[in-house]
Amino acid sequence: MAKILVVDDNDTFLEIMNDVLTEHGHQVVTAKEGSEALSIVRDQTFDAILLDLLLPRMTGFDVVREMRGMENTEKTPILAVSGVFRQDAQIQYLREVGANGFVSKDQTPKEIAARVDRLFQNAPTDEDALAEVKANLPGYRSSVEKKPAGFASMPLFKDLREDQVQKIVSVSKRKKFPAGEVIIREGEQGDMFYGIISGTVVVEKGDDQAVLARLETGEEFGELALVDRELRVATCRAETDVEALEIERNAFEDAVRDDPDLERKVLRSLLLILAKRLRDTDTSLTFSRTLLEKSMES
Repeated sequence: MAKILVVDDNDTFLEIMNDVLTEHGHQVVTAKEGSEALSIVRDQTFDAILLDLLLPRMTGFDVVREMRGMENTEKTPILAVSGVFRQDAQIQYLREVGANGFVSKDQTPKEIAARVDRLFQNAPTDEDALAEVKANLPGYRSSVEKKPAGFASMPLFKDLREDQVQKIVSVSKRKKFPAGEVIIREGEQGDMFYGIISGTVVVEKGDDQAVLARLETGEEFGELALVDRELRVATCRAETDVEALEIERNAFEDAVRDDPDLERKVLRSLLLILAKRLRDTDTSLTFSRTLLEKSMES
């Protein structure tokens, strides 16, 4: 029998995993926040930790990093869980902070419990852990080779000719944001688009600043500002010092006005980006359906 700490802010998820892991013969302790989990592991030792990455106030990434610096959890197997984080840079960061593996929330509770069991069979190497992370990520987007800085590498502009890229770059500005600065604020009017040259941007939502995503070099945010002036639906904050290319909606419209081919390519890429996000959202809802079914049964 193994003693397992399960960390998640969803009560139903905790209840389900407690039931399933207990059926597998394990002893389960639960926590709803990162700070609570850290407090627990200071006083108790565990054979494994199942940790949601999307926690309020303190992300799972930060919790893993803190645990790897604590005596009780320095070598404890940590299995990360998420339905949101699935990009190459996030996976690499997950490995760097010390997680042993990953399971996606589109998997069933029994599949997650089986993955926990495998933690005790063979301790995976760093490369094995990264391979498993990738294998368990529906919609995983590979970017093994470092993307060059600038709009030319970004999904929204990847199909443009060089002269068209230069036309977009000519109306952009290079901006620097210190760590912690809010670049886009939820609820404000949106008229700027950004492409990350260097650094990390965190996408947050709501009063509890729930982390939706981490964006790295070669990724963009705020792209809907190019097609409408609706209010921002999330906050984008510089997690590290960030350098970005900024383009304003009116400047973009001026750049594409005399080039229908350029406008068509950008709008098509935007449509594909939004379609992918919808597919990823549908995938992440699979586990949510399981949670709903469980709550309706009880």
